[in-house]
Amino acid sequence: MGNFAEKIAESVKDRLLAVNQDVSNALVWQTARHASSPFIGATTNKHGDITGTNNPYTIFTVTGDIVILGFWGVVNTSLTGASGTIEVGVTGNTASIIAQETATEVDAGGILVSATQAVGVAAAVGSGAPIAFNNGLDIIETVATTDIAAGQIDYYVIWAPVEPGASLVSAAAIA
Repeated sequence: MGNFAEKIAESVKDRLLAVNQDVSNALVWQTARHASSPFIGATTNKHGDITGTNNPYTIFTVTGDIVILGFWGVVNTSLTGASGTIEVGVTGNTASIIAQETATEVDAGGILVSATQAVGVAAAVGSGAPIAFNNGLDIIETVATTDIAAGQIDYYVIWAPVEPGASLVSAAAIA
């Protein structure tokens, strides 16, 4: 091939392989961690107060469309609180990521990925098919039945934006 033909072939190849951010977006996987506020549900409007202003409790703030490859909680301190329950999801589908679990069954050293926590190791929620999130639905933790009086969980997520400007950020802890 002559020099001119090589330049044209190279130009065509560059155009065909170029990423148009308005049309396509290469998935760039990222991780995020949220160190949750301790549960002190016996105190008004604190984390774990079923009737308080912080229930549901925002774990991650989402902007735009994203996908999640994995999500899990690491239980640092056992949860207590009679028959209180905890679940993780989004507004309108509050148990879509982690199904409802009774607080007294969420123990220190456990990995919270479903309605039954695993001891020490577990497959992350969503491992397999990615979980799609529609335009800015924040990830929330909801306490139901009764207050959760004590405990603490750190949450982790593996995620990627699927449109320009999309993001996932750890929400502020409750003071």
